[in-house]
Amino acid sequence: MRITESSGDRELSEYEYLECCIFDDYFERGEELDREWKEMYQSAVRRGDIQRMACIEYLKGQELMVEHARRTRRMDLVRWLKLDTELRAEGTTYPDIQELPFLKSNSPLDSW
Repeated sequence: MRITESSGDRELSEYEYLECCIFDDYFERGEELDREWKEMYQSAVRRGDIQRMACIEYLKGQELMVEHARRTRRMDLVRWLKLDTELRAEGTTYPDIQELPFLKSNSPLDSW
C-alpha cells in the first residue's frame, strides 16, 4: 500500500498497514452503530420519550466502549509484534531486556 506525504510517496510498513485497518474497522463499526441506533432514537424523540432516549444513548455508549476496548487491544497487539520484530532483529528478546535484569537484581538469593 502506498501513501502520499508532503515529502513524497512511501510504502507503509506491515504494522502501519495493520494499524490503518484497525482504525478503519473501528470507525466503520462506529458508523454502523450510529445507523442501528438512529431509527430507535428518532422514534423516541418523535414520541417525546425522554427516558427511552436516555436508555438508547446509554446502550449505544456501552457498545462504543466495547469497540474502543477492542481497538485498543488490537493496537497493543500490533505494537507488541513490532517491538518483538525489532528486538529479534537486534538478536535479543523482550525477556532478555526487561524481565531477566529485573529478576537478577531482585533475586531473594542476593540478600543471603
